[in-house]
Parts: sequence; structure tokens; C-alpha cells
Amino acid sequence: MAPADKKHGAEKYKNMSIDELRSECKKRDLEFDEALSVDELIDLLVEDDKKPTDWGVIYARLLNAGLRYDEIPERTFPQIKAILGEWANIVTLRVPFSLFGNPLSGVNDSNNEETTQEDVEEFFSSF
Repeated sequence: MAPADKKHGAEKYKNMSIDELRSECKKRDLEFDEALSVDELIDLLVEDDKKPTDWGVIYARLLNAGLRYDEIPERTFPQIKAILGEWANIVTLRVPFSLFGNPLSGVNDSNNEETTQEDVEEFFSSF
């Protein structure tokens, strides 16, 4: 296994303390052993970042927030982000582009290409 700082996606966690890493794992409801090292916690978070977004959960949270099913597509991304609150940051980590208008902090695309409209359309058509 490669060291955490050499793995793609790990750079955004390298400056976090072990307590911050544990807090992030708890915020994401990840099960982990308190004895894990910093590198092991980073590996856990990087693996979690790779999981696909569960859009059913997002819709459920929006419905719980009081939106009707037919209102959700009418909302802008900033509105959805405001409704989701802190949970929107977790969602942003798992999409391959800036879904909610924020640049993906610390994520370095290996080929440094900007997201195109075709990338966005391809992503949404995968559902």
C-alpha cells in the first residue's frame, strides 16, 4: 500500500491532525478503530471519497427538509446546498466535478483538465 501522501486524493487530508481525521470519519459515520494511525485514517477517508454518491439519500434529505418531490428539480444548486447544510460538503467530495459551485478543495486532477459541459452531462446521464 502506498503511503497516504502519495495516494491520489490524500493530499487534502495530510495537514489534518489525528483528532480532525477521527472527527471527519465520525461525521461520515465511518466505522474505524481508535488505534488507527494517521495514514490508516487517511486511507479510510480516501476510500470513502471514492464511493459513488447515493442520490436516494440526497432526495430523502431534501424531502425531509420539506421540499415536495416535484420541487427538487426546480431548485438551484446553491439552494440545494443551503438546504442540505453541512451534508452538502460530503456530497461535493464524491462527485467528479464541482456540483455545488465550489471548487473541489485539494483535489488534483491528474491531467489538470477543466470540467466541460460534456463531462457534466455524461455524469448526469449515468443515472
